[in-house]
Amino acid sequence: MSRKAPNSPPPKLQDVKFINGLNTNPPFPTNEKYLVTSDAWFYCPDGATKHAAWGTVMFLDDLFLGIKTNKNSTNWYMQIGEGENSVVMSGCQINYAVRCDTRPEQEGGKNYCMNSKNYNERVVPNAIWFTE
Repeated sequence: MSRKAPNSPPPKLQDVKFINGLNTNPPFPTNEKYLVTSDAWFYCPDGATKHAAWGTVMFLDDLFLGIKTNKNSTNWYMQIGEGENSVVMSGCQINYAVRCDTRPEQEGGKNYCMNSKNYNERVVPNAIWFTE
């Protein structure tokens, strides 16, 4: 009876390097447009609550906060957009980032709900904050 060889350890991740608060080794290309979905709803300057943001992304480290965070906090952030309409999300709050060069539709989308008795389709308001 032969013994199964032990699994090899996973490859080590490269150390993330930041220069002046910008990530020099981001997990995906920066300065490109993405639709980024957050874990929680967030408030926008117009008072609306949104669940995603669309725009050009940049990765930041915690130095942009003016403090060094500890190991119990996130240590990287994503800025979506530039200027007054930009939003900064902490890395632990980002669920999905989808490359999206064209601006998503401003109108709401369809939402589908199905239970044991019926199937419902409804139009829901847009939950995307457009930074550009």
